[in-house]
Amino acid sequence: HSFVLLAAASAVAAGRPGARELLDEALRVADTKFWDHQGNMCFDSWNREFTETEAYRGGNASMHSVEAYLIVADVTGENRWLERALHIAEVLIHKFARNNNYRVFEHFDPEWNPMPEYNTDDRASQFRAYGGTPGHWVEWARLLLHVRAGLESRGLDVPDWLLEDARGLFDAAIRDAWEPDGHAGFVYTVDWEGKPVVTTRIRWVPAEAIGGAAALYIA
Repeated sequence: HSFVLLAAASAVAAGRPGARELLDEALRVADTKFWDHQGNMCFDSWNREFTETEAYRGGNASMHSVEAYLIVADVTGENRWLERALHIAEVLIHKFARNNNYRVFEHFDPEWNPMPEYNTDDRASQFRAYGGTPGHWVEWARLLLHVRAGLESRGLDVPDWLLEDARGLFDAAIRDAWEPDGHAGFVYTVDWEGKPVVTTRIRWVPAEAIGGAAALYIA
């Protein structure tokens, strides 16, 4: 749902015909189906009828929801989307990752308990890889600073941890993933001791690192 929100909000910002109607429908689905109003976090997926959801919650899906909610907040002016983005970040980063040497958990059970051994038998899974994904850490660094800027622009309280954790995440990615095997670039995944698991270099990771570095420099 996050990618539909991003596309629709971008189309509204660009003034495209029908974009507002698409965004309104996407927001309705996001609010009624993908936001857990009791747990104040995101559902990861549903079946087509919205009757069954997997007994799994994903850090990746939540991260992209934060990204979408930030753009939606800018386009609609509704602070609730910014507040949801802040809450997700507080749980996944300030609560869990900060206390795990900034190695971000990717997989959770329905009660949002980390599952660090998820996919240990399929460590190179394309979409749910075992361990930590440092490319997400630098992406999270940028998103925390986007949350920070959004709060500042609205005159809302800005927690100090947003900048602190952004710096911690970026530093952790460099510490664990930059050239640990003697070859240039970021490895794709690491274990919970920071040792490389999948050493393939993935194209989007340096792009996110550049974005995170630029955001930190500006901040």
